[in-house]
Amino acid sequence: MAVPEQLVTIRVYDSPDLAESDHQALVDAGISAYTSGNYHRHSGRTELRVPASKVEAALELLPPEMPTLEELTTPTVACVLCGSEAVRIDSPAMRYVLIIGGAAAVWVLYHGALNAALVLVFATLAMAGAVRKRFHFRRCDRCGHEWHRAEQLGE
Repeated sequence: MAVPEQLVTIRVYDSPDLAESDHQALVDAGISAYTSGNYHRHSGRTELRVPASKVEAALELLPPEMPTLEELTTPTVACVLCGSEAVRIDSPAMRYVLIIGGAAAVWVLYHGALNAALVLVFATLAMAGAVRKRFHFRRCDRCGHEWHRAEQLGE
């Protein structure tokens, strides 16, 4: 029995509907193509796969790749000095809120008030999210520059 050829993912789609036309174009051209998604899992992504020996021929037949929903909605932030996209958002104030709220919840739990401790945990998480949104700065991993949002917008 011959070993089947390995399949290679050549495109990723947000849903099976978006992959259908490309899949059909490959099948019509005589290339064995397979999709990984199904209609029962709409939150999952659909991959278009072909045998490893047919990758180049399949890519030549397909139209230019469209961006996925994730690529369209993910904001890109570049460093204002060096232009690097290796930027992360940091919020020390959020860490302080989480540490103090967590310590308070443990103290309340130690005194036997389970319901109060749960409420305190949820309140701490909500407050930490609001604090992170309001009090944060960006740090470039490449050059180390730190800046606030207003500096990026030119205000």
